[in-house]
Amino acid sequence: MKVCSIYNYLDKDKNAIAYLVYYENERNFYIEICDNANINNVPMMFALFMKKGIYSLNSEWTKKWVSSRVIPTDRQNLGQILKASNMKYYDEYTLLLKSRGICSHDDFAVEEIPQRDIEKTILPIRWKKNIKDIIVAKQEILVFFNDETTRKYSVNELKKISIDHKYVNAHMDDFRVMQGGYELNCNNVIYIERNTLREAGENIPISIEYFKQFAKKNLVNTAEACEILECSRQNIDSLVKREKIEIVHASSKNKMFFKADIHKKLW
Repeated sequence: MKVCSIYNYLDKDKNAIAYLVYYENERNFYIEICDNANINNVPMMFALFMKKGIYSLNSEWTKKWVSSRVIPTDRQNLGQILKASNMKYYDEYTLLLKSRGICSHDDFAVEEIPQRDIEKTILPIRWKKNIKDIIVAKQEILVFFNDETTRKYSVNELKKISIDHKYVNAHMDDFRVMQGGYELNCNNVIYIERNTLREAGENIPISIEYFKQFAKKNLVNTAEACEILECSRQNIDSLVKREKIEIVHASSKNKMFFKADIHKKLW
């Protein structure tokens, strides 16, 4: 993760009016506008969102803002520019840093800040609103947020808040949390941002910590199941094939079971 301060370069103190967050693995950008930013001294796009009370820009709008401040991919002499910049391939973030994000239509620039300084910004507080994890069960999704809030959504509710709602029902199991927890993504077709999720669904008074404790105390792997039943792995495989016990999770190297199901075999 990289973080940049967005500021007016005419300001000698370089006071941040917003922060640009970049996640390298997924190459996604997000913008967090400062609470004290003056609506008359921010980029035009930011002002439009601020008028609506929106201070966090999703990946789609942030990408548009970044793209407007770097050389486009269809530039005729792009290869020469990259070579002159000692770049082997096109990378928006690198180009943004090299140009400081300065463009002709405003007075704003970007500057990467050290990791140690991130704690001094608004970001840790804003990130408490982000998504920590999800659980998909049948036709519902539980979404856990960093502030210990948990909300539940049905397929119909997700359809209401998703632009590409026609895909929701077919791909419920394919939902995942985007890097950083700003959005839910489904097969790179459906994107549902954090703030939209927080305003929808049903609040569930249960923390993800309950699920963690449940997993620690109530799940066992194959070796532990063998120890409880005093049998071999072949016996466990036989029980599975005969549908006497159910696999909760399986990988190429191991299987997980409910401890209660294993103990029932001793009754």
